[in-house]
Amino acid sequence: MLNKPENEYNDIMTEKYWFLVQNLQLLIKNDVQIQGLSFLKHLNVNSIMIRQCPNILLNDFPNTLERVSIQYCKIQDIHQISNWEQLQELDLGYNLLNNIEILDKFTQLTSLSLQGNKIECIKSLSQLTNLVSLSLFSNNISDLIGIENMIKLRSLNLGRNPLNSLKPLSQLICLEDLLLQHCLLTNIEQLSSLINLTDLNLRGNQISNLSPIYQMTSLKRLLLWENKIHDISVLKNLLSLENLDISGNQIRDIAALQNLASLQSLSAWSNNIIDIQSVSNIRALCNLDVGNNNLAKLNNLSGILNLTELSLWRNGLDSVYQLRVLKNLEKLDLHENSISDIIPLQNLVKLTTLDLSANNILNISSLTLLKSLKVLNISQNHIFDQEVISYFNQNLWLTDSLQSKPNQHQIQLSNSIQAVYKTNLLTQRLITPNYQKYKNQIIQNGARILTNHREFVQRILELFYIFEKGSGTQ
Repeated sequence: MLNKPENEYNDIMTEKYWFLVQNLQLLIKNDVQIQGLSFLKHLNVNSIMIRQCPNILLNDFPNTLERVSIQYCKIQDIHQISNWEQLQELDLGYNLLNNIEILDKFTQLTSLSLQGNKIECIKSLSQLTNLVSLSLFSNNISDLIGIENMIKLRSLNLGRNPLNSLKPLSQLICLEDLLLQHCLLTNIEQLSSLINLTDLNLRGNQISNLSPIYQMTSLKRLLLWENKIHDISVLKNLLSLENLDISGNQIRDIAALQNLASLQSLSAWSNNIIDIQSVSNIRALCNLDVGNNNLAKLNNLSGILNLTELSLWRNGLDSVYQLRVLKNLEKLDLHENSISDIIPLQNLVKLTTLDLSANNILNISSLTLLKSLKVLNISQNHIFDQEVISYFNQNLWLTDSLQSKPNQHQIQLSNSIQAVYKTNLLTQRLITPNYQKYKNQIIQNGARILTNHREFVQRILELFYIFEKGSGTQ
């Protein structure tokens, strides 16, 4: 008979199917008789250290358990759970496990997570043929022998393991989600049979040949960030793609994407792309990031009017005229270009976030028409219109530019100073004869510093942007 303590755990004790343990020490203190929990089905003992609870053992829990999660508990040995063979779901993530041989008895498991451990060998898992979901993310696994028996697998996470060969995966034809990010892969030929994949993550490898992907026509999400890819022509066959990341490669031509009518998100930053005309008619496209490429100029974008997020940073652009038609844009990143005229942007009335930093902008008055704007970055430009600066300063978070030399350690501010903004320069002291007058216009990280202690401001405002009414600071 279970004696229920008269305390905060009453609700837990009366719960028929769910037993949540956030603080095992408190349960022990209240004399909870764990052996009496014959109705217990689900157990969660995350975020505690079992070895600090000497009065309780995992094998005290009944063998009626169906779902167990024991994460971040620093356990090295799982022999205490040997009587839980009826388990259907088991999560032992982020512990210190190396030996998992005992798990070969858990043949009823449909879901198993062993991520974030120190596992090197998974042969003992070969008997778990009912598994539908398996995560081995972030271990020390190089050999996948044994995994080929898990033919019911639909979701498999092998990310951050130094894999030698993918051959055992070729039998897992039911796989829908496969994560192989940061696995030191150079060849993915063994994946060609996995034609039912809908989600494939190959980020952070050394892959150059994508031909094995050609038949994966069910793919909806494909992540290829940071590989050694030049040619993406095989992607033209993946007509179901909705989310594609090809960033951090050496891709120049993206013409293969022009017929991917279902594509909603394309991330292609840090490549060698010179033209985005190929994707400018994909009407489903909502998110496009082609920053850090070689675009130089933009063509007609009237075919992608559903765009809500667009990143064109570091491209050498000197005109934003073609952007005027993108009236559904909410976020726009144009930093590090050569833009001077931003008048066409006044049509983008749904913008909430706009980054124009590091351009050649002199006048931002046209932006006052953007009533939805919440975040504006105009740092590293040459803007001195105090009325406009004051307007934005009152209505949203704003940074602007400092005209002093980077090595200048002390700045004597004139009476015309209007605002001081934190940035990445080396200014260390703030001196102004009218400090009290302007103290409320000193800004750090978008929050006004309301203090009379000048020394405090000097200490925390080590780095600034400064505005002044003239053409520079003194």
